[in-house]
Amino acid sequence: MTMNVTINDSCIGCGACESICDAVFHVEDRAEVKSAGIAGNEDCVKEAANACPVCAIAVSYTHLRAHETLMNL
Repeated sequence: MTMNVTINDSCIGCGACESICDAVFHVEDRAEVKSAGIAGNEDCVKEAANACPVCAIAVSYTHLRAHETLMNL
């Protein structure tokens, strides 16, 4: 299972996410996700998402690898 993280348009650039999980988040005008840092930092991503004052961090999961389909399962 792969964690996917996106920032929606409600981001106010407060920096809370970066202060909690700087391996994954970078903030200038608004937050950006450093996708390469997600693996191994899932706990702090969840903590940052929960701490976001405007709920701008969306966390989802991919259950299938790119080369798999439901027919192969």
